[in-house]
Amino acid sequence: IASDDEGILWFGGPFGVVAARVRRTSGKPSLEPVFVLPLSPMDGGVRHLLSDGRGSVIVADDRTGIRIVTRSPVRTLGVDDGLPMRTVHHVLGDGSGGLWVGTTCEGLTRITAAGVRRYRMGELGIRNECMRSLLLDSLGTLWVGQTRIVSRVAAGGDIRIATFSDDERTESGPMLPDGAGGIWLGLRPDGLRR
Repeated sequence: IASDDEGILWFGGPFGVVAARVRRTSGKPSLEPVFVLPLSPMDGGVRHLLSDGRGSVIVADDRTGIRIVTRSPVRTLGVDDGLPMRTVHHVLGDGSGGLWVGTTCEGLTRITAAGVRRYRMGELGIRNECMRSLLLDSLGTLWVGQTRIVSRVAAGGDIRIATFSDDERTESGPMLPDGAGGIWLGLRPDGLRR
């Protein structure tokens, strides 16, 4: 789910993407759809939605890569545009018009006006190439959740790596800043850690 600069709520799932305006009728909120982007079963499901703060919503899905939706037309970024693969787990805005993109097993990609750059094993604390979640905190620190580890890349370039599990099946999930320079980390299937 995401909210854009007009207060429109965006919902994503296996059905596609729906944008809706919240209306109050008889004191009860209701949703009035203003845009629908259906996905076919061949597209897979929506993994992540991100409002860019300029009227567009970035949609990451299982098979296409990234779609930039401004209600109409929809711009798609995929392998032909420099993404290493079409399955995108997480997309994150950098506050300067660029995007960080985490793919299933092809590392981390950065998209800016200057072009597309792919980061692989050994760069930015990447120990495996399965990017599961991304967070940019208020200090400009990039947190990269991978299978079994989280990399913390400070704005000055200092890289720290924390291993949270020895189990190959443990994946990082959603991350939120804790207000004290750390994060709350959702783990699949192990729960929550700080």
